[in-house]
Amino acid sequence: MVTNPGSANKLTSQRQWVFNCICQQPHHLDADHIYEIAKTADHPISLATIYRALAYLKACGLIEEHKLGSDHSHFEPAEPRPHYHFTCQKCGTVIEFELPAVNKNIHQLAVELGFSVNSTQLLV
Repeated sequence: MVTNPGSANKLTSQRQWVFNCICQQPHHLDADHIYEIAKTADHPISLATIYRALAYLKACGLIEEHKLGSDHSHFEPAEPRPHYHFTCQKCGTVIEFELPAVNKNIHQLAVELGFSVNSTQLLV
């Protein structure tokens, strides 16, 4: 993954920590939640460093960013399988699910229109 010895282009220990934190949690995290986990674990990382790490990890394709019905971003490890999220408007609970029929219809529509689809978003 490291293509350049400059710190802007490599997976630093702080970036690795943020990535591991996201991968180890069973739910989608926002930057503030990651910062709270770091404080609880006595891990020395600033909120600004977390935001920079999230931007780097997203640019590398290691994590995905989702709004999930809120005004700020939540993150999860990038997955090759298409999946969707339900967000409860009352309690904020997020549920992941797959819809193979929707994926098939999206693929068929893309072929018909001559599009190449790399992501979709389903809003109701």
